[in-house]
Amino acid sequence: METSVEQLIKQDKEDISNMFNRVAQKYDLANDVMSLGLHRYWKRRLVNSVFIEDGYDVYDFCSGTGDIAFLLSKKFGVSINLNCVDFSNHMLDLGKYKVGSGTANYIYSDVTTLLLRDQSADVLIVSFGLRNINDLDGTIAEIYRILKDGAKVYILEFINIKPSLFNWPLRFYINKITPFLGRLVTGLRESYKYLPYSIKKYPNIEEVSDKLINAGFKNVDYLRLFPGNVSIQIATK
Repeated sequence: METSVEQLIKQDKEDISNMFNRVAQKYDLANDVMSLGLHRYWKRRLVNSVFIEDGYDVYDFCSGTGDIAFLLSKKFGVSINLNCVDFSNHMLDLGKYKVGSGTANYIYSDVTTLLLRDQSADVLIVSFGLRNINDLDGTIAEIYRILKDGAKVYILEFINIKPSLFNWPLRFYINKITPFLGRLVTGLRESYKYLPYSIKKYPNIEEVSDKLINAGFKNVDYLRLFPGNVSIQIATK
């Protein structure tokens, strides 16, 4: 018999969107507690790795409560055209409050069905979002379509690490401690039981690299971040 979390993973994007709407108000606090503040370090590393010039059209996919958009706006100001995309309207509203309504454009949409013209993005960033999308191949193809020739996609995501004697404390923390802490902060049990399941179902870093290459990307590379369960993956169209 399937658990409620396994059923949630198989449900459509509207159900996943509703789950994020429910946790939106305490999402940032939960991230701070569950990651021991490391998610802020990971996001800073991501933004510091991105090459952006004045006038670039930058898309922040799965923008959530706007952490990446906030760091981008702080670093580049209004010299870039920043576009925040998310399928949770509650998360996007919080991001708009954090970043500022005049600093970015906010698009309430599923990233797999965006009505954007071909080659419209100079830079595309996805932070902790790809594993929540069921159609990964379709999303990668859509990212490729939207990017301009020579443009890069930057992906910050959890790594589906293989079990070993050396990483069992990290796996125990992810699988057992983080759901407990998430439930403690938000009061929502199933939403944070979903986290380790979503990481397990996400392909490993080599498989994601293969998917990017098969979609047409080149110069595909990645960097592991401390403590080893997160990576920044970069690919060029």
